[in-house]
Amino acid sequence: MNIAKEKSAVFCNQRIKILIERFPIMVAALLSFSSLFLISIFFHFTFCADDYAYLARVYSSEGLTFSSFGPFIYRVPLWSFFTWGIFHIAQFVPIHALIYLTILIFCIAFAMLAFYVYNHLIGKPVPLETLGWIITTTVFALFPNYYEILYWPTCMTYIPGMMFMALAFRCRRSCVIVFFLMSSFLTSEMYILPALAYTLLSALVKKFSLKALLIRSRFWIAAIFFTLGIKGLIFLTLRFQYRYDLRFEPFYLFNQIKTALIRTWTIHFYKTNYLLSFIYLAALILVFYVLYRKNILSSRFFRVLLGTAFLVTAIYWFYGHQAIRSLFAAQVYIVTILVFVFIKLDVKTKIFLPILFIVFIAQNLYVYSIKDKNYHILKKRTAELISQIEQAKDPCVLEIEQLNAGLKRDWVLPSDYWEFYLQWLNGKYFPNKLITFKIKK
Repeated sequence: MNIAKEKSAVFCNQRIKILIERFPIMVAALLSFSSLFLISIFFHFTFCADDYAYLARVYSSEGLTFSSFGPFIYRVPLWSFFTWGIFHIAQFVPIHALIYLTILIFCIAFAMLAFYVYNHLIGKPVPLETLGWIITTTVFALFPNYYEILYWPTCMTYIPGMMFMALAFRCRRSCVIVFFLMSSFLTSEMYILPALAYTLLSALVKKFSLKALLIRSRFWIAAIFFTLGIKGLIFLTLRFQYRYDLRFEPFYLFNQIKTALIRTWTIHFYKTNYLLSFIYLAALILVFYVLYRKNILSSRFFRVLLGTAFLVTAIYWFYGHQAIRSLFAAQVYIVTILVFVFIKLDVKTKIFLPILFIVFIAQNLYVYSIKDKNYHILKKRTAELISQIEQAKDPCVLEIEQLNAGLKRDWVLPSDYWEFYLQWLNGKYFPNKLITFKIKK
């Protein structure tokens, strides 16, 4: 009996070892997804801001059509298509389903990009390092600054761009690489510079010539040309053109650069968490110092890391806004490089990894708790409004004020979106009732 059990245990261990060695990306993605699922499953989420503009159109007599996205079809055509689709699906599935689908895609793409970085900087992981890579990738997949992308339906549809970029670096055929890079850029321009940084990373670390850098970036350059060509075609056929809100004043650029640095190197939820940011930055500085002093990673590597991490945010510098989501691709680039850095730690200094794991979990739970509180507040307010509308005669005029009263810090229901929220409420629950809302802000 004991011999049979021992053989069964050995067989299972061998199977697990084979699975880890042959499918590290899949294992890391599943562990990352499972971790995020387990820590978020008991919390509630709600729609936010822009979501109500699209939901209001879905439940209106005109409906949400692809042309509803207007100039955004020119700027981000694939994002427009995915967003059109997700809000039609949102009528039939709970928001948790959309969130977990988004998280799953993110975890797969993140593991693919982290593997690409490791593979191109050191070569294919050897068996002894595979498990370490999986654990490190899983920890950094929990990085908590992606809250606008993972939990906000309007922004969830930027995630396919990350997957397209990851697929581009998994493919070998030139035409397929160009196609996926182009698809990523058509989802959002925020992927353009991180894609270039990924393309040139190993060449920059290994001191390639300028000619070699140009050769390596040929697919990226081709993707840029095709992206511009498709946008030109959209303009000529649909006459949609997006006017970019760009600013070039020196003081404004300085402020944007400062914001980009703070947002990509600290832990935050719209405001910086100073305690967790201090622990995070202290861990990074100590790890960098240890690896440099032991000659495990060169000073050139750290110069490339910090230089590219700074430059991949360059498009953000000129934006006329400070939306956190615009730094998502740059943040992913930085974190996937950090996966490689932390794999290089020896046994004695691996203690930094569980410390960061605790930091990331703590911040994620903090974000979830705020979203959960806002869900319950908004659910109660929605129920009160439904009751109020039910009791009102048709047609009626209702005075509305302080819709965001009590909501915790999050971009849930700013005053600019109150009208859309009320239109959604009217269209979904009382489509045949004529209601005029008199909003007092």
